[in-house]
Amino acid sequence: MIFDRKYYEDLWGTIHRHAFYEAVADWLEKKYGVCKILDIGTGCGYLVKLLRERGFDAWGIEVSDYALEHTCAKGYVLKASVETLPFADGSFDLVHAISAWEYVLDVKKAWSECKRVGKKQHHSINYRGSVKGERDFLNNWTEEEWNKIMR
Repeated sequence: MIFDRKYYEDLWGTIHRHAFYEAVADWLEKKYGVCKILDIGTGCGYLVKLLRERGFDAWGIEVSDYALEHTCAKGYVLKASVETLPFADGSFDLVHAISAWEYVLDVKKAWSECKRVGKKQHHSINYRGSVKGERDFLNNWTEEEWNKIMR
């Protein structure tokens, strides 16, 4: 999987990107309040930036060199994989991901890492399968199996 300029500019065009992340930030603030949050697969850091502007202690991780070079949240987005998070146990009030799971090779290990660094709350928005069609990740397991993994 290559997360390059084309991936970010074609998939997350400017108008869609800003409206989407504003809505997510509004929802997170209403549901959880201002807190310390980790955004898994943050891309260019748009959500991290918006949340920091609202007073959140927001951080992100990303594997794409392109996204890291073009992040709008410099200093708050780290190069890291969700399967090996570089944070201490219980570092975050909330661990959050937006459609990042379709790119994770070892979902069980990754979810275990999210639980390790999160104090209590873990939230994931999965609204699509892989845009490049590598696999239909939501259908890799049944709903019961997903629920077991994410406990």
